[in-house]
Parts: sequence; structure tokens; C-alpha cells
Amino acid sequence: MADLKRDYIINLRKEIEKVPRYKKTSKAMKGLRKFILKNMKVDEVKILPELNEFIFSQGRKNPPTRVEVTCLKIEDKDKSIARANLKGHKVEPEEKKEKKGLEKLKDKITGKDKEEKTKEDVLEHKETKEIKEKEIKKFHLDKETKETEKPHAHRKQEKVIGTKADK
Repeated sequence: MADLKRDYIINLRKEIEKVPRYKKTSKAMKGLRKFILKNMKVDEVKILPELNEFIFSQGRKNPPTRVEVTCLKIEDKDKSIARANLKGHKVEPEEKKEKKGLEKLKDKITGKDKEEKTKEDVLEHKETKEIKEKEIKKFHLDKETKETEKPHAHRKQEKVIGTKADK
């Protein structure tokens, strides 16, 4: 699956100098993509999160001027893709294990997926039930310990003298 794996040290300073300060990091990303497209001879470039975070680590106005990158070229039927990451980080894509036709049918018939889901649902239900019970207990305890409010010492008590209806 993986045809070609290479390490590059890419100098981004030439790209960064051409633009105003607030555009420097975005121009560095464009220069990085351009370099990988040219040298790996691919149709598309995927920049992995570790490399992206490294370039944006000092903010958008001050990107690093030099980056060590590992690139992996993956050939598909109709297009080629390059995956780029920092040197020393994982570049290979995770392989997804897909079930074939008979295995899917067996799982549907036996209901293995449903059993796993029901176990998770039961556990979640128990947890939520316990949380609700705790809240109810707290509410009752608060209600029992709650005392009647005493008048404030610093406020004057107002007395209603009499209204027109009393006369």
C-alpha cells in the first residue's frame, strides 16, 4: 500500500518573507503543501494534526522557519495522496478491518452488535439512576435542615399602621 516514504527538511523562510505579518502562518502552510506536491509528485496532500499544531504553535504571526517532515505517498486506483507529519511521529494510516459479506450476515443473525449495545445501555441506565437517587437524597436533606428565616438585624421592621378600609 505504501509506495514511498521520505524525510525532508523544509525551509519556509522564503515563503514567509513575502507576506505581511498576520498572514505568515497561512502562507507557511501553503508553501509546505506546494513543496510536498512538487517533490512527492502527488495529487493531494494531507497534513496531519501534529504537524499543523507545530506550525501554529507560536501563533499565526510567527511560524517556525524550518520544519522536519516525514511524508508517505499512498497510491490509490485513480489518485495519489501524500500524508505529511512531523519527523518521528506516525504517518501510516490506520487500517480499518472490514467484515466481509458472510461475517456481516452471521452478526446480523446472531445479534452480536445488539448484545453489546444493550450491555452499554444497561450500564448507562444504572449510572443515571444512581445519580438521580443521590440528587433526591440531597434535596430531602436540604429541606429537613432548612430553618425559617430570621429577620435581619440591620433592617428596620416596618409596621402597617392602618389603611382606609380599617376606618
